[in-house]
Amino acid sequence: MTLLGSATLNSTKLRITDGGASEASAAWYPTPVNVQSFTTDFNFLISPGSSPTADGFTFAIQGTGTNAIGPPGGGLGYGPQTVGGTPGIGKSVAVKFDLYNNGGEGTNSTGIFTNGASPTTPATTFGAGVNLHNIHIFKVHMTYDGTTLTMTITDTVNTAQTFTTSWPINIPGTVGANTAFVGFTGGTGGLTAIQDVLNWTYVSNLNSPPTLTSITVTPATPSAPPGTTVQFHSTGTYSDNSTQDLTSTATWASSNTAGATITAAGLATAGTAGQSTTISATSGVISGSTTFTATGVSSGINFGSGFSSSGLALNGNAVLSGTRLRLTDGGASEAGSGWFSMPVNVQTFTTDFMFQLTTPNADGMTFTIQNTGTTALGLSGGGLGYGPDTPTGPAGIGKSVAVKVDLYNNAGEGTNSTGIYTNGVSPTLPATALSGGVNLHSGDIFKVHMTYDGTTLTMTITDTVNTTQTFTTSWPINIPATVGANTAYLGFTGGTGGAAATQEILTWTFSNTFTPVKTPVVYQSANLTAVSSGPTFRQFTYPGFPDVTGTILDATKVGDNVTFTVNVWDTGATTAKAISNFHTAVASYIQVAIVK
Repeated sequence: MTLLGSATLNSTKLRITDGGASEASAAWYPTPVNVQSFTTDFNFLISPGSSPTADGFTFAIQGTGTNAIGPPGGGLGYGPQTVGGTPGIGKSVAVKFDLYNNGGEGTNSTGIFTNGASPTTPATTFGAGVNLHNIHIFKVHMTYDGTTLTMTITDTVNTAQTFTTSWPINIPGTVGANTAFVGFTGGTGGLTAIQDVLNWTYVSNLNSPPTLTSITVTPATPSAPPGTTVQFHSTGTYSDNSTQDLTSTATWASSNTAGATITAAGLATAGTAGQSTTISATSGVISGSTTFTATGVSSGINFGSGFSSSGLALNGNAVLSGTRLRLTDGGASEAGSGWFSMPVNVQTFTTDFMFQLTTPNADGMTFTIQNTGTTALGLSGGGLGYGPDTPTGPAGIGKSVAVKVDLYNNAGEGTNSTGIYTNGVSPTLPATALSGGVNLHSGDIFKVHMTYDGTTLTMTITDTVNTTQTFTTSWPINIPATVGANTAYLGFTGGTGGAAATQEILTWTFSNTFTPVKTPVVYQSANLTAVSSGPTFRQFTYPGFPDVTGTILDATKVGDNVTFTVNVWDTGATTAKAISNFHTAVASYIQVAIVK
């Protein structure tokens, strides 16, 4: 500090006046500071030099220099003692703390003054119990936002006694520059006071840019199979609570290159299965990190008795509700996804799951195979947590295949439909209306059985309340080519819009093997070549048969029989024999199971 007149340092205190008569003082920070916008705080104590005490002090901003000082007495070391007197410190702004009534200002006042004018009137009397004569320590907080200077003074002995006032002013315009000297002035006359500034801080809001306080690395605790990549992002949080993307400027590192390597741009490549590494982003001395795991490939998924948090990654609105995977909870504009946390082989597979849609208004859900990662989530509404709400919207989950069950007509798909979609397109059109009595709005539990043989994905959906209500469809697709690998992440997505539903998966199993269904070969006995052991063999009609027509052997004893010859693919001729255990043998259809 540059000290002028009677100003001294008393231990750690800046003593502006020391109780002597007719003193004038000034103390300036020696380097100009930016005054376009600032915050300043200081504590002061005024002790009696005489009774009554006088005169007061100012906090001043000026562009004259560090040798600036004004008159004593009511001039407060800043300006003349009376209005109209010779100006004191030029190119300046001063806020006073005034103890004495020199020109009608009263004995407990404040005010703002410019260019060395007499710091007497106009003045504002302190209110709210603030009394400069209390011999208490007072705390002053000032802010300037470029147009208004606001001052709050608080009695630290009784903090309820606080007073705030403000003044519109262009400080840079008044002092003649964006920078100026800041400090204090004070004065005494025939009456005196000891005026101490106990501490002081000044922060220019323009010259002190916010500092980086923390870095967050996302995605949090991801995993990926060996050889696949994950793009990390780093976000910096600053002292003013602002944030900034630091992905391209941070220094990236992997603590274990066996787990993953990472580029300068934050792109990590998963290493050896089972290995984990800490991925960190550093800017200066501030770092943030997360854990990344190179996963193995699971041979299957078994949530046949319900779901648990183990092995499951949830995003958006997805939660576990007991043992159910709840994708949406009935709220509006929701999107949720739940993924098995390890990739599985998708070259061929069989998967089964049961689901229930409660208050089934909108929008629907998908079973999805994808290679984006366990944080994948699309849009809400008609996007079903997978893609955009409309066919022209931006793509959702990339490198993916999704089969939907859709409750709502967003783009012409109807209110009870299914369909297959790839690479995050809108799961609206094209669509297939569900039939066979299957109605997603019933609120019933549905069972889904899917098989993939390497070329065709087949789905059968059945209402478990009425199992005759069933629907089957299939789609030709190369799943590994679509998702970009022979392995991928599997799971479910769901969405709601203005209308909603609670959408839950009850159970789920997956096996990466495909077992074709062995369908029995059925033959109509009336159309087969038949040889009787003796009794008459003839046709007759009976309404209980599937096609009404049947055959009968008029047997007379146990052991009478008729032999049918059937042709079976790839196995040559096969003989089926109907043997009578009663006196008459009857057949409409015979069934031969072929096991190769």
